[in-house]
Amino acid sequence: MDSYMQSRLSAVWERSFYHFDEDDFMEGHRRNHTVALPQTSGRDKCQALCEELFTQLHVAKGYLENVDQALTNALQRPFYHDRPAVLQVILNHAATLVSRLPPTASPLPIPPCFEQDAKSSSHYFASTLTTRSSGPAATWENLNAASFVSSLVIQVALLVAVIKDAGRNTRGKWASDLAGKVEAGDRLQTIINTLAQMTDVASKQSEAATDVHAEKKWFIAKVFLWTSWQRTMSLFLWWSLDLHLSGDSPHDLFILGRLDPQYPSTVGSETSYGRGDPLKAPYMCSWAFELLRTNKLSGALDFRRFHQRFVTQFGRLPARCLKSDMRSCDGRSPYTCTRFVGAEIQNQSMHDLDYCAGHSCVKLVWDEQSYRATSGGRAVSLTRTDTKHLRYVSASRRTLAVSHVWSHGQGGRPETGFNTCLHLRYAHIARAAGCDSYWMDTPCIPQDHQLRREAILQINSVFMDCKMTLVCDRDLMVIDVSTPTIEISESILVTVLVCDWNLRAWTMLEAFKAYRNIHILCKDNQITSLADTLAHVHLEGSIDVGVTFLAADHLIPRSHGSHSYNLVEAEAEANMGGDQGATNSENSQDERESGWSAYRSFHIDKAGTFLNHRHASRPGDEIVIWSLLCTDKVFDRAEDLWAAFNGWKLNTIFLISSAPRIQGCKGLSWAPIRPNPPPLLDGSPHIEDYCIAQDMQSEQAAISKEGLRGRWFVSQFEALQHRSGAGESGSIDSPPDSKRQRLKITEIYLGSHKWGALLQAATIRPENPSPIQYTGPSSGRVVAVVASDDCSSWVWRGVYTWNVDLEPLPEFVLQEILIA
Repeated sequence: MDSYMQSRLSAVWERSFYHFDEDDFMEGHRRNHTVALPQTSGRDKCQALCEELFTQLHVAKGYLENVDQALTNALQRPFYHDRPAVLQVILNHAATLVSRLPPTASPLPIPPCFEQDAKSSSHYFASTLTTRSSGPAATWENLNAASFVSSLVIQVALLVAVIKDAGRNTRGKWASDLAGKVEAGDRLQTIINTLAQMTDVASKQSEAATDVHAEKKWFIAKVFLWTSWQRTMSLFLWWSLDLHLSGDSPHDLFILGRLDPQYPSTVGSETSYGRGDPLKAPYMCSWAFELLRTNKLSGALDFRRFHQRFVTQFGRLPARCLKSDMRSCDGRSPYTCTRFVGAEIQNQSMHDLDYCAGHSCVKLVWDEQSYRATSGGRAVSLTRTDTKHLRYVSASRRTLAVSHVWSHGQGGRPETGFNTCLHLRYAHIARAAGCDSYWMDTPCIPQDHQLRREAILQINSVFMDCKMTLVCDRDLMVIDVSTPTIEISESILVTVLVCDWNLRAWTMLEAFKAYRNIHILCKDNQITSLADTLAHVHLEGSIDVGVTFLAADHLIPRSHGSHSYNLVEAEAEANMGGDQGATNSENSQDERESGWSAYRSFHIDKAGTFLNHRHASRPGDEIVIWSLLCTDKVFDRAEDLWAAFNGWKLNTIFLISSAPRIQGCKGLSWAPIRPNPPPLLDGSPHIEDYCIAQDMQSEQAAISKEGLRGRWFVSQFEALQHRSGAGESGSIDSPPDSKRQRLKITEIYLGSHKWGALLQAATIRPENPSPIQYTGPSSGRVVAVVASDDCSSWVWRGVYTWNVDLEPLPEFVLQEILIA
């Protein structure tokens, strides 16, 4: 740590952190002395603060320090804590956290006025880089405000370090208990939300400025605030990941669940990495990256180092999404990428050359009698299998479970044979792991319909109870882990997030059930632990790379207690109302008593959000996988799956998607028949597909036999009709612009119904709820359309893209409705 950062850390510590003794704690000292900062600052307060920052930019020298001091003074509040065992440990940890952040925040476009008047702008840029004759180059990396570390960022780093120290310090009482962590979380959220709101204010002021000098100053203020926001948000996400990985109690995830940090709304489109991102390697599938780009965390994530790590591994490889084309797919749908649809798949085309010469490899076929005589999940026995036949034992805690991508050449069925070399590979790995068997769909799921169904019913228990799960993906299998550097660990995490294995529905199910002990097959059959790799990056690597893994939180290994609370108790309490449904809720008490593995499940809407971007090649498998993710049963029909959740609640934002709905079933017109849009038929016109919002929270609606009852933002209107003019021609009057879209909705969606309504999901904030905007790509504002004859109950009709350029959205009112 250099002397400059040491002095800044010490100064912020002395100014912001105060300790209290244990006796003071017991007497409520902290409660009497802490000044509470409101969760949101309010528009007027943020405007006033931004005006103050603007005035500090009138000087050419020391302007960033002045802005930093003004912001710190406005938001400064004392933070009480236990006396640390060694203060230098806190300071060193905070300094390390700051050093692991990117040197600059994610870049924003620099206005042309800086280039047009470069000489008078020179003090905004570093003079140490290559300069032009008129002044320093106006690049983001050269912009002083983009690299300056604000005191608020240092304060947040110290706060996170204090919390971590309390866990190690046996004297630490407050910061390690629930109340202390809740206050720390509230303080982090307050800082983040205030910075987000101020960033929006500065952004709007910069756009509205008519004077060149004012535009520059407002942009610098915006950059300073945006940089501080993204860095504090990154530190908050690091703390979130830390609680996931090392939380001591179920309450740790409760703390995260109650926090909802805000994002700057005005800069999202400027920083979101779209499908045309120049940093993305051609080899990276655009649909795979879309899974990250549309995640609710994407506004806070910095993907620059993410792309660098991928380019290092695969930058020289050509695109592979389209046949006879050197381009990636457009990223709009898996159905436009031949890695998901239309690929030529040859079963058992993969060979392990360590165990065979490839062309002469003999296939092992199943011993059907052995298979049928085995109960439960059938796994390949290492001792009973010979050189001709696969033989089986019941899967157990001594089973290695193999999760692979069928199209990579290991697919097939036990009746048609399994390459001997692949069997030898997995037998060797299983023995080394202390297993007596291995499970893999190719040798363990037959073609016979009844036997296949029996095997699928056992998938959950196989992966939850196995000793180890091995991930096999061709991209991961080329990474050399013989020298496990931090760069290699980061490359593994990056590749996991965008590889084929993470984009398939079946493998997502397997990974979710097997989260506790996932290992990855790498180059030369080397094995590495996903949990160890993630911990390595979390503790030593780039924070911007590590926190990206929060976008795949189903893969994050957690303690028994924290997982149990997060996925069982918390979701049951939030989503169940009235009579309990016919799914996990019926047996929840028995399942909790019988052990954790029997109750590893998602609620139906959360399971749907994970599946909306993940593809299943076999028709009908979407519902089977969906049911296995959230129940212990297999449902073939969406009607039966939704009926099993009668009495539960779901987030209304989950329904704002292009997924087709159940038809002709009373009370279920709103219910998706699959978690993702269906493939387009050949020759059908392309329409916009709207995927389910990923893991967003909203007002909840209750599922009952009558339908779905809950609160929405509603804009109700009477069905409009073209008015026929005089004469035989039946001419139709053109509607005014104010009614044109509602007339279109009437013609397309309402049919014979007398009333229509537009719906938007509502935020869950108890005070001042607001409509939730669709976050994916769209050409307008995405709203749901429902229809009715009497306005007492409504029927779901679809989603519509409202063109706000043609006509502003009508007025919406928050009210409760029943969708039957």
